[in-house]
Amino acid sequence: MRRFESFPLRFSNLSQKLSWGKIGAWLGLGLLLLGIAFRLINLETKIFWVDEVATAVRVGGYTQAELTELSLSTAIGVESVGVESVGTESVGTASVGTESVGTASAGTESVRTAADFLQLVHGSLDRPPSATLQALLKSPEHAPLYFLLARGWADMFGRSPLALRSLSVCLSLLALPCLFWVCLEWLGQPLVSWLAVGLMAISPLFIAYAQEARPYSLWVLLLLLSGGCLLRALRRDHWRSWLAYGVTLTLALYTSLLSLPIVLAQAVYVWGVAQGRSTPSMRRAVGAIALSLVAFLPWVVVILSQWDTLQRNTAWMQQSLDLPALIGIWLYSLSILVFDFPVAPLQSPLTVLQILTSVVILGFFGVALRHLIQQTPFRTWGFVVALAFPTPVLLVLADSLLGGQRSTAPRYWIAAHIGLVLLIAAWLSLQIHPSFPRRPTLRLWPSVLVIVLTLSLASSIGNLGRSPRYLKSRNLHNGAIATLINQAPSARLLTAPENLYDLISLSHSLNPTTPIQILSLESGQPRPTPQAPTPQAKASCAPTTFLFNPSQRLITSLEARPISLQQVYNPQLLIPTELALTLWRIQPPC
Repeated sequence: MRRFESFPLRFSNLSQKLSWGKIGAWLGLGLLLLGIAFRLINLETKIFWVDEVATAVRVGGYTQAELTELSLSTAIGVESVGVESVGTESVGTASVGTESVGTASAGTESVRTAADFLQLVHGSLDRPPSATLQALLKSPEHAPLYFLLARGWADMFGRSPLALRSLSVCLSLLALPCLFWVCLEWLGQPLVSWLAVGLMAISPLFIAYAQEARPYSLWVLLLLLSGGCLLRALRRDHWRSWLAYGVTLTLALYTSLLSLPIVLAQAVYVWGVAQGRSTPSMRRAVGAIALSLVAFLPWVVVILSQWDTLQRNTAWMQQSLDLPALIGIWLYSLSILVFDFPVAPLQSPLTVLQILTSVVILGFFGVALRHLIQQTPFRTWGFVVALAFPTPVLLVLADSLLGGQRSTAPRYWIAAHIGLVLLIAAWLSLQIHPSFPRRPTLRLWPSVLVIVLTLSLASSIGNLGRSPRYLKSRNLHNGAIATLINQAPSARLLTAPENLYDLISLSHSLNPTTPIQILSLESGQPRPTPQAPTPQAKASCAPTTFLFNPSQRLITSLEARPISLQQVYNPQLLIPTELALTLWRIQPPC
């Protein structure tokens, strides 16, 4: 079978007649250079949020439980807060030793600084690579391939935010030539390839995830590799091509568990291409897919053995949202491929404009898909559908039937975004083709191209100095919270162990010498009797002890002490169930 038989509309001599090939190449190359620059600018200064902290911890060979236990070894009891030696005259000093857990005795061993907490996740690797694998086996909600690759990277370049994120940038850049190749295998025309590369290069979503120390850039690369290998295997029908497809599919599974529905959808796609017949190509495809599923079984066993841990680590997915909020997030998750501006509160008039823009963009995606289905055979449009639809459809159905918010994380929609890039590039190329029916509604394709590129460029430029809300979640508030702490004289920070990852994320914005201590609610020591403040204590009674993101249980425990609590930072929420960080000031008795 020849390469171009899957695409009925011939582009023959198009570049010679209209120079569209050269125009597409120059446009794609220019956008590619911009995309490279966007991925490198402010790479180190973006917020290092809790998920990236988790990456650094796992790469170092620790689990969250082990790191929490380490921090609790120097914790102080809640009953110590408000006692003279801890809550007043010792504020801002190294005042509580390990021997005083749950008491008011003084020492210098237990107080850590913000720099100490950063050293926990960015310091030298003190555990062997096998410890990284053991840590991953205990927390199997994320497949292990990226983290093992990041461990090898960290052995060479360290665990700093810049070092860890540079791996994602490199993987993201490798995905761009891979996308070019996929488009050649798919439609056989460089014009489509250049348009797709340009769109992905400046997409605000792909740029944002390229700057994350997380597995998503690797997932993009492997989805493209496996898709390209599938198309090549269908075209050549050689056992080596099918073996390559099976291997890349296995790697994709070991990068993200959400690759599984795509594997099943591609099996249906191959069956559709074979028109349900048991052809040699069909049998080889079944063998390649079976190979990848069998190779993935060991991790399935790990998941089943650690099922309770997985459920605890993904508990946020079970929190229900009302349907209007879900629909708004679904629209947003699709449109941020090209349109990513700061999200406004639901009551804001700007929100209405953003929703309308998202609806228009989604409508354009639908029109493009309809025209692709009408103008190309199943072999062409079925590939996009098999890539883009399975994961979001599965997540949306799960949330609709079971409740929860699995579908609210745009990072889980990445396969759909890749499919949309292919869809837009193919649709634009179809409009350029001279034999395509010239309907009045389709003569606007140059305007559509300009609008898509303008929205993408404006969004990406706007994100150079900020992080999108969907990307950093509650840690977007780090800057405002750190400013309040850094500006206070002799500030001291207390928090509970469940906030450890958020605390480490916040520590990147704190003064390095800021004293920090972990509060323990489980101390078995008797509560010390409050002492009347001395004149020296009254003189040092400035309200500079802060409490970071306390739970209601912790607040209740502290309110029983002779102190007062004042909330000094409470961010505005977009939806009632949105995760957010708060800051409180502890005022000791004076």
